[in-house]
Order: sequence, then structure tokens, then C-alpha cells
Amino acid sequence: MPGRPLVLGGVRIEHPTGLDGHSDADVLTRAVIDALLGAAGLGDIGTLFPADDPRYMN
Repeated sequence: MPGRPLVLGGVRIEHPTGLDGHSDADVLTRAVIDALLGAAGLGDIGTLFPADDPRYMN
């Protein structure tokens, strides 16, 4: 996505476009968080922080 930073694993990578998605679209960090939440029996990140909840908008 033009004009958005590219972030993977919490690391900003120099690139002209970033990923398109909720928040910063950091798929690596989201996968780790989902694995930890699932292992703890707490659901997934989308359940705890829904994309349509205005409190969690950028």
C-alpha cells in the first residue's frame, strides 16, 4: 500500500509500499500473538480486538 511503512515482526523495512490490512498488517507479529493466545485458550487476536471496533482503529 503506497505511503504506508512496511513492518514485519515489528521491524520497519525500507520499501516504497507497506502491507494492506488492519493496523500495520504485520502478519508475523499477528501469527505469534495468535499462537500464544490459542495456546492459552483465549481465542484469537480478532476476537479480542475486532477490526470493526472503533477503539482499535489506527
